[in-house]
Amino acid sequence: MSAKIEGKRRIRVAARVVLLLCLFGPSAAFGQEARAGFSPGSELPGHTGAVNSLAWSPDGGLLASAGGDRTCRIWDPSGGIPTAVVSIPAAVWGVSWAPDSRRFAAASVDSVLRIFRRDGTLEREVRLEASGAYCVSWSPGGPRVAAGLSSGSVLVLDADTGQGTTFPVSDGSEGLSTQIIALAWSPDGRRIAAGGMDFVVRILDPQTGRIERELRAPGEARKDVNGLAWSPDGTRIAVCQQDGRVRIWNADTGALIAASSQAGGWLRAVAWSPDGRYLATAGNGRDIAVRDGSDGRILATIPAHRSPVWSLAWSPDGSRLASGSGQYATAGGDCSVRIWDVRRD
Repeated sequence: MSAKIEGKRRIRVAARVVLLLCLFGPSAAFGQEARAGFSPGSELPGHTGAVNSLAWSPDGGLLASAGGDRTCRIWDPSGGIPTAVVSIPAAVWGVSWAPDSRRFAAASVDSVLRIFRRDGTLEREVRLEASGAYCVSWSPGGPRVAAGLSSGSVLVLDADTGQGTTFPVSDGSEGLSTQIIALAWSPDGRRIAAGGMDFVVRILDPQTGRIERELRAPGEARKDVNGLAWSPDGTRIAVCQQDGRVRIWNADTGALIAASSQAGGWLRAVAWSPDGRYLATAGNGRDIAVRDGSDGRILATIPAHRSPVWSLAWSPDGSRLASGSGQYATAGGDCSVRIWDVRRD
């Protein structure tokens, strides 16, 4: 059976059984049983390399995708076509919107961090000391942007002026790569969590660079920190790692709350639903696992893509979940963005 036919069959099956999803949990408002289901929405083709990062604009009107094909695409999800395609000289690994939805930042591996306007017009280029940036996150309350660098540092800069400070995070003293490949601001903008190929997540003060806490999973197996996300209330951090496990940590105490695996190998993408009730994870297994946000247990699985899933993003209102896929370090495969409609009964 060809990959194309198999992909169509998987989507049909997903639609027919409502993606096997009947997710149950306590209703925060009424204390009654709540239910959610997922069904296939739009498929957004166009990328020819892996979709490394996805970000909804805070106003919910646009979706940005960053690709290994050296482009950022800005999508109108309702129309299914890009409103802008931005070409960059190197693979784009991260994308993040400003809180007012008027600008977005793109991280790439050509030693430049770029700020674009909503329509794709280039506003600013910031030259980096390192060879590249692998992740980027815009602060929730102002012009500050943080980027994770190949040198093992975190850059915090003012997007309005282009001025910033670089804070060392990983020094390679343990013989591991220093690359920071996952990074996110806390919802209150007071902390940054950064992790990478030395297996450790570090929580730092963005004003001083002081490392407040380290989250280090036990064991000797390779555990690159491929993705991380703060819970909406800022109390927990979910971390996806190379060993195929997602770990949920208490951000204040550093205690490990839960850890669970997912079929298929390494995990790359992790995203909390805006209400914090669900946690979506994905990676080499090509499926999306939808988990209980409190303990990480898998509630259901979405047969999502024909290639590994690199990125996930919930819409701000929680009504849609976007996923992006592709092959590692090569063109071809299923390099698509898909949007899943969320139904709540």
